[in-house]
Parts: sequence; structure tokens; C-alpha cells
Amino acid sequence: MTEKSQHRVLFAGGGTAGHLMPAVNIALALSRKDKTIKALFVGKRGGMEAAIVSRFGFQTKEIEIAGLKRNPLGIIRFVWNWNKGLKQAAEIIEEFQPDVVVGTGGYVSAPVVRAARKKNIPIFMQEQNSLPGLATRTLSKMAENVFIAYDSAANFLPREKCRLVGNPVRPDLLDSQRSTSISEFGLEPSLKTLLIV
Repeated sequence: MTEKSQHRVLFAGGGTAGHLMPAVNIALALSRKDKTIKALFVGKRGGMEAAIVSRFGFQTKEIEIAGLKRNPLGIIRFVWNWNKGLKQAAEIIEEFQPDVVVGTGGYVSAPVVRAARKKNIPIFMQEQNSLPGLATRTLSKMAENVFIAYDSAANFLPREKCRLVGNPVRPDLLDSQRSTSISEFGLEPSLKTLLIV
């Protein structure tokens, strides 16, 4: 840690908003509880991560990485990008000096978590789905804990590391007033409303 008064958290997850938004939500919650938190996100070069993350006031560093396509050319491309991404992730870690790394799955998290492991930086994973993806299943073995949204996810992960906590939700959504939502969506206040996502 470069400044003792500051806690540095490196977030790695993306490729899709389904992996990215939980990381953003965790960063927002941590920042709300502890003003000394400095969060940095790692995203795919040319990906959507930087545009989304910047809307919430966080910075992003980008690495070369691509998902694994299971054909000969796709495997070659993955290995090439993996090596570049791993080197770039190590450089980001060296520069940022995180206290912890939080991986939220997706292929973007893989090189960052691997590089953090080599530096003995504590790793925490968060899995949003009942069926974890390949990245989380592989990386969970390196994590201190894996925070899961569904108990069934523990069937595919090291159960002793799993902590059932649900999915992280943006603080502003939790703070919404019922009356505001009823008004904005034109709902009948005397009726119960079921939201299906």
C-alpha cells in the first residue's frame, strides 16, 4: 500500500455487464462505508468497461484479453492475448499496489486474479449466477472467499470458501422511496407489485 490512510481495491470482471455491474456495486458500497477506499477497475481493451465504470466516478485500466473460443484459431488467439493480458495485469498491480483484488467473473478477471496470486495479494471472488462460469470455477481455488448469490453455486466451487450473501445492489436503488417508484411507474399504491427480472 503506498498510502497507509488509503485502502486500495482492484476490481476485475467484465466482458459483459453481468460481470461488471456487481463489481461497480461492490465498489460503490465500499466507498460509501469507507471514504479512504481507492478503487480501480481492469477491463478489456476496447470493451464497454471503461465507459460504464466512468459514469460512477471510477477509473479503468485496460488489458488485451479475449474470451476462449473452442476452435483451433480461437485457442491460438486466446493464448496470445492471455500472455499479453497477464503481463499487463502484473504491471497494473505493480503500479496500483492493491490491498485486495475482487474478481467478479468473466474472462477479464482471469489474468488479473492470476497476477494477484503471484504477488500474494488477497483475492475475493463474487459469483452472481447459480451456475458459475469457467473463470469463476477456475479462479475460486485461489480466492480467500467466494461470495455467492445462490447456494446452488457452491456445488461447483470450493464449498468451504463460499459465503452466501446475495447479489450486490447499487446503494441508490436500495435508498429509493416506495412512493417515488409508485409515481414513476404509474402503479396503484394499494396493490402489491411483482417485479420479474
